[in-house]
Amino acid sequence: MPDFAARHAEAYTGKGVRDLCAALHDFYRRHEASRVQGELFQVVHLPEQVMSPA
Repeated sequence: MPDFAARHAEAYTGKGVRDLCAALHDFYRRHEASRVQGELFQVVHLPEQVMSPA
C-alpha cells in the first residue's frame, strides 16, 4: 500500500483514514452502490445450481 500511495501522492498526501473512508462513502452514495449491488445479486442473475451443497 505505501508504494501505491507514493505513486499517487497527489490523491493521498495529507489524508488520513477518516478522509479516505468519507471519500469512499461519498462515491458509493453518489453512484448508488447499494442499489446496484442488490440488483447484481438478484436470483435472476445467479447461475443455475447443478449440484447440492455438501
